[in-house]
Amino acid sequence: MQDKKHERRARQHAAVRDEIKTMARAHMARDGAAALSLRAVATDLGLSSAAIYYYYPNRDALITDLIVDAYRALGAALRTAGEASVGDDIGARVLTTLLAYRTWAVTHPSEYALLFGTPIPGYVGPVEIIVPEITAALRVLGELFATAAESKRLDLHSAQWPIPGAITHHLAGWQEARGEQVPDDVMLAMLRAWSMCHGLIGLELDSHLQPIIGDAAALYEYECRWLLRSIAVL
Repeated sequence: MQDKKHERRARQHAAVRDEIKTMARAHMARDGAAALSLRAVATDLGLSSAAIYYYYPNRDALITDLIVDAYRALGAALRTAGEASVGDDIGARVLTTLLAYRTWAVTHPSEYALLFGTPIPGYVGPVEIIVPEITAALRVLGELFATAAESKRLDLHSAQWPIPGAITHHLAGWQEARGEQVPDDVMLAMLRAWSMCHGLIGLELDSHLQPIIGDAAALYEYECRWLLRSIAVL
């Protein structure tokens, strides 16, 4: 009997936390993450200011939970896109996944901004929680680029453009700490693609691209195809 009561309370606790996070996302979409307030969220949910602290001890704990959820949602979207085209050519799978990255970002702009936008004043994310989440989310891209390399579909001209020693040294430590074994040139190819996609999405979400080129989605796909062709993935 006690176990059933405990399970019921745990479910109720989780349900209220989900309601809090849903309301917090609405507040972020309206006012931005920097303005997020536990008291304001509590008011809109009909909770007392004291009650909400039972679920989240402070604003930073709520923000961390929202960041974790967002990274997991992004990672799931990328993995679903990559697996949906599992029978396709590796180039098509990489392209589909990069397009899914933008789709998730423009569909969830406030959550994307929470992950990659302006840092929230006063908030310092716990590295031991945040770093594994971003690593897991982007591992999907890393795996696809590694598959492309194994399939002899990745030409980075590394002999012509040696990777600086400072970068290879740091990458070695970074990979060792995470148990990764991806060749440096493959990692840099993935980072190059991610950086380009991130830059275009940031400009689009801030409405800098649209006045110049009109169709930001068309430009994004064009640039993804150009990049992947330049390294022989497509």
